[in-house]
Order: sequence, then structure tokens, then C-alpha cells
Amino acid sequence: MDILKATGPEAIISIGSYAACAAFIRDARDSGWNVPVANVSFVGSELMADLLVELGSVNGRDYTSNLVNSQVVPSYEDLSLPAVKEYRQRMDEYGAKVPPPWDASDYRPLQYGFVSFEGFLNAKLLVKILSNLGPVPAKSDITGTVEDLRRFDLGIGEPISFGPEQHQGSDRVYYTTLDNKRFVPLVNWDQWAK
Repeated sequence: MDILKATGPEAIISIGSYAACAAFIRDARDSGWNVPVANVSFVGSELMADLLVELGSVNGRDYTSNLVNSQVVPSYEDLSLPAVKEYRQRMDEYGAKVPPPWDASDYRPLQYGFVSFEGFLNAKLLVKILSNLGPVPAKSDITGTVEDLRRFDLGIGEPISFGPEQHQGSDRVYYTTLDNKRFVPLVNWDQWAK
């Protein structure tokens, strides 16, 4: 930690699993370093937040301030988006259950999460692609079918498009910050302005 602190960074971008990133944040804050820490969507935002809150209650510290997480999907709290409403309805209907024989007594499913919302949107896109392939899908038609998909409305406020030179449907990045122990959309960057 001292080596990093000595370089005087204005922020840290942390890439790793939720436990490793939470440990880094804990160690930084315990050393008195309150530099902004950003994590990429891979981290598992909700699990990291839960761990930071738990660590904070054990150690009598706040580890949840000055954090930014990127997401590749909008917030699952944004009920103005049709896909969010549908996702939450499906999650409420089916829940997050582990099938036997793998159910573990210590498993705590998340009611909603960025990772499961991303999976939900990916499934919606896959269904659209399979539908466009027709009644007898052929492996040879997959690339063309995907590349022909233009301005498909997943229900997130931004259409998804592909093409021969465009194999990533969305370039949008959404930023979130911890507020009241939950990651919420970051709409004001003033706190981090220099």
C-alpha cells in the first residue's frame, strides 16, 4: 500500500473479484488512504458492497465511500426501462434458486443484480437472433443473421446494432456509486472533480 500511496495517484482502478477488491479497499481505508477507488463491472458490485458493509460493521469503519463501479447495463433499479420491469418480474416470479443436488445451505441469492440483469439481456438478444434464424437454424447463417441485426430494442433505452465491422452490440458504460449500502447510478461527478 505504501508504494502505491507514494506515487500520489488521484484515483485507483481496481480489477479483480469482489473479495480481492473489497480487501484492497479495506486495507487502503485502514491505512488512512481515502483515494477514490473504481472497479469494473466484472467485480460483482452487490457482493463487494455486502462484504464492505460487513467488514465495516466488524471494524467500526465506513469502507463504502468514495467508490465508483462501471457497469455494462443500466441500473436494475431504473423502473422507467421496460427491460428492467420485465427482469424484475421474472426474478420475482422464478427467484434465484440453485437446483439440487448443488443447493448449499450458505448460498444467499441476490434478488436483483447487475450480473443477472446482464445475463437476462443477453438471453433476450439470443432469443431474437434464434428467432431471426428461422425454423431450421443453420450454423452457417449465424454470423450474417447477427450482423443484419440493427437497432434492436432490448428495452434499455438504447438500441443494439451489429454489422460486418460492428461485433459489439453496445459501447455504453454506466457508472454507479455506493449510496446507502447499494450501488446507484452516478449522475453527478462533482465529488470527484479536480
